[in-house]
Amino acid sequence: MNNAPHESSETHNDEISGDNPVRIIPGPAGVYQRAKLRKLADTREGDIKSFIKKGKVDQVVAIIKSCTPNALGDLTVTLKDLSGSISGTIHHKTINEGGYGKDIAVGAALILRKISVFSPKSGHYLNITVKNLVKVFKKDTPPGGSGILS
Repeated sequence: MNNAPHESSETHNDEISGDNPVRIIPGPAGVYQRAKLRKLADTREGDIKSFIKKGKVDQVVAIIKSCTPNALGDLTVTLKDLSGSISGTIHHKTINEGGYGKDIAVGAALILRKISVFSPKSGHYLNITVKNLVKVFKKDTPPGGSGILS
């Protein structure tokens, strides 16, 4: 019996913290995992706080934990990534005119860019528009499917 790793298996060494290698998940989840590992490798202590102070975050890769429509037709969401959770609002035009309505749901992964951050005293909130949404990875992507929508 061959004990060699499956050919689709990959590992990633965390060069910054010196942690043990991380096994990359095959398929669409691996795309998300690689993006998160790259983001963590590119982010140094204090970078996030300096971006938030400027009112913008360059990139966010996260999974939708909760999703609730509001009275204006927008979606109030809680996004989760490896660093934690943050609340946000997805503008109604992103859902209706952007064509993402059926795909943005709990469990979907989002890649966002240049997101405006609203920071009242109680915390930080993302303001997500059509221009900010780079990719949506549908929740129920079959194995071997890309799950990528543009």
